[in-house]
Amino acid sequence: MMRKQIDFLTRFQVVTFNVAMFFVAAVAFVAGWYLLGLRLSGSGGWLLLYASLFLLATGLVWAWLWVMVKIPQEMAARYDEIKNRIASGAITDSKEFSHELARFLVRYFNFYRFDVVAAQVKVGQSKAVHFSDEGLSPVAGEEEFSERSRQTEALIRLGTVTAGNRKLYGYLVPVWFDEKWLGYFAVFTDTRLLKVYQNYLTDFEAYYVDDQLMYVLQIEQLSGKEC
Repeated sequence: MMRKQIDFLTRFQVVTFNVAMFFVAAVAFVAGWYLLGLRLSGSGGWLLLYASLFLLATGLVWAWLWVMVKIPQEMAARYDEIKNRIASGAITDSKEFSHELARFLVRYFNFYRFDVVAAQVKVGQSKAVHFSDEGLSPVAGEEEFSERSRQTEALIRLGTVTAGNRKLYGYLVPVWFDEKWLGYFAVFTDTRLLKVYQNYLTDFEAYYVDDQLMYVLQIEQLSGKEC
């Protein structure tokens, strides 16, 4: 029942957003057309250029705003699948969690100007897990990432990294629970991320990853497995 309620709210928010955007765009277009028509009476060429530029600008703004709304809107519902697998006992150790998290990072964050093409997840002293739907393996220093992520809780910009002949941008997110370092996850994107998208990654760690990983580690410890 809860999942149906979340899906309904998501659809309602999507419809509301699209209706509001259409209304605002329509009002802005008509107002601009009217004012331009007063100044350039009878100049159809300028009006046609205005319409073309307006549509282009509206499309770009809508795409950007859509990403801003879409990411937090659906994150909880999509990540709920991992939480359910932990609660049901399908995920019982840090390795399984790392695989699920790396897959989620790549397959969920595939938005306009925020497209994660590869991810690396490391928990404690265990070996890092890599995932990419495109088979990319960015040159990434596992030990270096561990050391750097132990020194801060803030996102670390890695700059450009290479994956074959492809240039990517790397972002390292330390995973902490209270004062305890649990590991890190790193994402690699085709484009340099805006600050707001970097904030989404740190919020994702704070509100979704750290407590679930701590729970998995407790299960692992009780079952006698080693991280």
